[in-house]
Amino acid sequence: DANCLSDPPKSAAPPEDQRSRSHPCPPSPAKPKVSLRNNRGSMAEGGIVVAICQHGGEFTPGPNGNLVYKGGEAHAVDVSREMPLDSFKDEVSKVFHVDVTDMSFKYFLPNNNRTLITISCDRDLQRMVDFTASAAQVDVFVISKGENRSVVTYTGASTVKAGSNAQGDKRKKPASKNK
Repeated sequence: DANCLSDPPKSAAPPEDQRSRSHPCPPSPAKPKVSLRNNRGSMAEGGIVVAICQHGGEFTPGPNGNLVYKGGEAHAVDVSREMPLDSFKDEVSKVFHVDVTDMSFKYFLPNNNRTLITISCDRDLQRMVDFTASAAQVDVFVISKGENRSVVTYTGASTVKAGSNAQGDKRKKPASKNK
């Protein structure tokens, strides 16, 4: 039916700031969400990914070096490609009833449960939607910045500061050979 894809009357459309928010029991949408994908399989602008936000648990090493998140709470939050990171943080703050000021937001790329990707700006959030569009949902881990260091240890990533070696010495540039 062609009318199913037409826009509802303006009075029936929710305010812009409520479109991407999750609710305990959201009303049925007036029209089905249509996910348009380009030839690379990613969602076109306007697509939505469901972020399964997890908080209060912990990462443990799993089989084959994968990280496994256990415990805590989980809430679903709709994320569009156009959603600013501040709006996403506000939504997460509301569903978990926590201050997210000192929190990190991380996710795994599809088929990679070894390396956590940090979301720290609007572009990072857009990339998350793009990278996970084919899955239609993504686990987002909301962790305190203090816990962040222990997660790095589990992933096997180096904790040595950039610009120094494991002994703490500053790296020296190799001497250039002039002939």
